[in-house]
Amino acid sequence: MDPGTQSVGVSDNATGSGSANFYSKDADVTNGTGTTGVRTLVFSAPVTRALSNNTITICSGGTGPSCSGGTAANMAATFFYSNGIVSPSPKDLCHTATGSGITKNTTVLSSGTTATSCTSSTPATTSQADELLVGALGLDDHGGNLAPGNSFTNLATSQNGGGASHTFQVQPSYLVVKATGQYAATWTYNQDSSRRWAAAIVTYKIVFPTISSIAMDPADITTSPSTTNKNSVNFNVTFSEAVFGVDDQDFALDSTNTTVSGASITSVTPNDNIHYTVAVNTGTGNGTIQLNYHEGDTDYHMDINNIPLGGSDYVANGVGTYSFTGPTYTVSKSVATSTTVSSSNISPTYGDSVTFTAKVHAVSGSTAPSGSVTFTIDGTAGAPVILGACSPTSTTDACASTSTSSLTVGGSAHNVAADYTHTGSFTDSSGSLSGGQTVGQATQTITFNAFSGKTYGDGPFGLSATGGDSGNAVTFSSTTTGVCTASGTNGSTVTIVAAGSCSIKASQAGNANYSAAPDVTRSFSVAAKNLTASIINNPTKIYDGNSSATLTSANFSLSGLVGSDNFTVTKAAGTYNSKDVATATTVTASLALGDFTALGSTVATNYTLPTTASGAGTITTAPLTATLTAADKTYDGTTTEPNASMSCSLLRGQQRRVQHLAGCDGEPGDGDGNDERGLGGQLHAGRGGDDDEFNQRHRHRAHHDGAVDGHPDGQ
Repeated sequence: MDPGTQSVGVSDNATGSGSANFYSKDADVTNGTGTTGVRTLVFSAPVTRALSNNTITICSGGTGPSCSGGTAANMAATFFYSNGIVSPSPKDLCHTATGSGITKNTTVLSSGTTATSCTSSTPATTSQADELLVGALGLDDHGGNLAPGNSFTNLATSQNGGGASHTFQVQPSYLVVKATGQYAATWTYNQDSSRRWAAAIVTYKIVFPTISSIAMDPADITTSPSTTNKNSVNFNVTFSEAVFGVDDQDFALDSTNTTVSGASITSVTPNDNIHYTVAVNTGTGNGTIQLNYHEGDTDYHMDINNIPLGGSDYVANGVGTYSFTGPTYTVSKSVATSTTVSSSNISPTYGDSVTFTAKVHAVSGSTAPSGSVTFTIDGTAGAPVILGACSPTSTTDACASTSTSSLTVGGSAHNVAADYTHTGSFTDSSGSLSGGQTVGQATQTITFNAFSGKTYGDGPFGLSATGGDSGNAVTFSSTTTGVCTASGTNGSTVTIVAAGSCSIKASQAGNANYSAAPDVTRSFSVAAKNLTASIINNPTKIYDGNSSATLTSANFSLSGLVGSDNFTVTKAAGTYNSKDVATATTVTASLALGDFTALGSTVATNYTLPTTASGAGTITTAPLTATLTAADKTYDGTTTEPNASMSCSLLRGQQRRVQHLAGCDGEPGDGDGNDERGLGGQLHAGRGGDDDEFNQRHRHRAHHDGAVDGHPDGQ
């Protein structure tokens, strides 16, 4: 194609199963620029989707299949395919070279010698003998023909022409080699030319057949993994691909590792030319046997592409040299046995008794094995146990058992192995409990008795409970710390801090052999404490005609408080048991929640607050004052003082029970000082005993220089 640096991609439109074919650029060399010179590229792709009438697209600077965004370029291309190439990474070596000026049939146009990179100056040898060499030459001239050199064969030439603005030709060639080496692709041109050329060589590794395995047929293995007691066995030989012409001359029994007497190969049978069956007579006696592939005749064997077994490196003078060593097997003509171990309890817990049973089975014949079994648990072997009958009985099985209850709970399963030691014509065998013996943690329970109720203010008390066998202490915790707390050793001391419902949880931790006990929670109620209230400090008032009492917080005393708890009682009113001085001895107050103010950290709900309070109280007598005012007069032979006036001071509550002296204020005790009646009135007791205390005490408080209303004593 035209010289240039743009990217070039190859794709196809093959459909079907498998991933899309991916084309790798294996070589890229440019000589010249624009439309002068040529650029040669080599791509390859393992075919993962078959191409059938499909299109392969080359895009210059664009994306296939439409090559959108690409750069127009003149190009010519040739496509070819080859079978038997290594996949998915077949490329081994490459090299590129350029030049210009050609002498007809003389100038050698060479790719240069293979190297690990296409531009390296250090030649490299192919990594294997069998490789496909692909050469490619782009020539900025298409008037003549290019002849391949170095034993290469040309593939189809491709030239552009017609309306191309730049004409050239591309000539691919190939060579299949069968020996490692350093290679170059070359050509000569049958015309003189001054034009430029660009050449490349890429080597691709060819798949060669090998033997994958030689193994005794599993049906002939009488004791796993590699023992047989049979007189004739089959070996399965597997090749990496079909190989043809293999026969009994290509196999041999190893002279060192075949120790049985008289063993021989009896036949070789191809199955699909990938798999062969080799029949072997195991001879007599006990020993070992080993089958090898060794190309024992004078030919060699190839795959469908004529690639020798092991590659061309393994052919010398027309004779194959490939070999493959098989594994060594044991031949024991004694009766083989197998030993299996079972457990009576697949999921015991710590302390449970478990019985392990070893069953020794005779692989052939009809006689049960004899001898003893030694049980080994976690590396510690017990005494041998003589084999006896199994349950159910069997003519080819014998059993032995051992029991233990001391298996602990560990991080991994206990290894339980049984080793059979034979007597008679049996072979020893061993077995182990599949997956080992796991032991679960034993459970624990806590016995934790219920509590009786408590009252706020009750003192701390201790707890006790009985746990399981782990030896760990039972610990206590409060789940209602606002009501009660747990402290002290293992939380065994409970302190009441409030009224409400207290819940105490008992716990016991587990250990390696015991799981933690399920928590047990016990709850009890903490009743509010009853408070009593009394009235103190003898609340006293002066008689005022009613039984109401005035109180302060100092008049209340509370009993039953806990610690530093306290309340202020704000009730300001009470009632005397009587309104009279002589019979008023007690004050009573009704209390409600709003009459209490909790102080400090006191919580009112911790108490049942009193609804009443009572205590001693006193009413004292009230004073009565009467004042008589008289003026001088001229002697008139009478004792009457017409100008005298009287003022009286009484409590309002007694107004209706006092008859006033003439001349006292018409509204006794109202203090207006008006004399509305004149002299001559009398001070009397009222309508009953309610006024006695005033009448008795204050009769003599009214006074004058003369008698009042004919009463010399001033009553």
